[in-house]
Amino acid sequence: MSNILEVVNKCTGCGLCSFVCPKHCIQLNERASDHFKYPEINSDECINCGLCLKSCPTLKEFKIGKSDAYCYQMQPISDLLKSSSGGAFQAIAKYFLLNNGVVYGAAWDNLKVHHIRIDNVVNLDKVLKSKYIQSEINTRVYEEIKVDVENGTNVLFSGTPCQCAAVANMFVKRPSNLFLIDIICRGISNQWAFDQSIKAVESFLDCKIKDFDFRHNQGANKNNKLFKFEFEKRSKTKVCYGEYDYFPYYKMFQSGKGYRESCYNCQFRSKNRASDITLGDFWGFKKDSFHKSLIIANTSKGSEILQNVFNHLDLVDYDSTTKLNKGYYGNPSSRSLAEIKRFGEISIIQNELESYKKQKEKIKVKNLFKRLLNVFKHNKYEIGFTYKIKKIK
Repeated sequence: MSNILEVVNKCTGCGLCSFVCPKHCIQLNERASDHFKYPEINSDECINCGLCLKSCPTLKEFKIGKSDAYCYQMQPISDLLKSSSGGAFQAIAKYFLLNNGVVYGAAWDNLKVHHIRIDNVVNLDKVLKSKYIQSEINTRVYEEIKVDVENGTNVLFSGTPCQCAAVANMFVKRPSNLFLIDIICRGISNQWAFDQSIKAVESFLDCKIKDFDFRHNQGANKNNKLFKFEFEKRSKTKVCYGEYDYFPYYKMFQSGKGYRESCYNCQFRSKNRASDITLGDFWGFKKDSFHKSLIIANTSKGSEILQNVFNHLDLVDYDSTTKLNKGYYGNPSSRSLAEIKRFGEISIIQNELESYKKQKEKIKVKNLFKRLLNVFKHNKYEIGFTYKIKKIK
């Protein structure tokens, strides 16, 4: 046997093996044990050609020769607030789109996250902002990337470090018109657990959730770690805001216990990456870390992109800034299958939501009367006074 199953325990879920298989006999299916997707092979069709194994990014080492770090914040503020961080990706992607390039990035579709291709600025918003769910890259997307590259189109691909490694591994030699941007990634949780959380909250509120934002922007340089979702209830549309530990999936993600198995020994979370540029939040920037992008040029091609896009960038010390961002080097501590499996029982999550209402320590006594008054006076209501829910339509 010479196929991808030899390294399935290292699988990142990129799906490249399925794309390169000449017999189309590899599919990524969800495992019952942790609800992440892993390759499965139709042994009757497999010819043991080994292409899937050769293409696997976990078997390749990447070396980079540059490590220049910068700080950036987009202007004007109206554009900055479209992004979760400092707007660096937005600026780079816009440059590509305005110069006849195409951009691939993670987008929401019916509360599911998957990669899409965009070729105009009108659709740029779809691939902006953080989505803390493993984005699916299907074979159609890989095929579109291949065609675009072969046609000479400048292609900008954005994803996690392992996803960028997969796209790089599509080609024997890196094409000059393929540009890769990865994010500082602490790990990935799965779509299934998010879906279960949505179902639980919908049942709890007796509503239908329409969209979700992991990093709601309250304003420039303000805390943007609140989640936000819109929902319909009795023919009225409302919006809900809350801190991450009051949405079950988000709480699990932040705990670091429910990531994919490969995330706990990630070979791509290091200085050596497949990407030309690495982007992330600039944590530790003076007293104000919100809405600041950390930009790291990994290759000369990455530096050239930055020179073309930005008139000015603040050069910062690479070593000190990357140490402040644990997702750049460090792996998460430990995995808990129980943490993932508990999402299989909606009632368990609903009990958690109910318990949030009873956490009185979260309520500031001086605001209690005011908040209760809002419930009855302004058609607002709150879950445990941690969700702020407003009528918007």
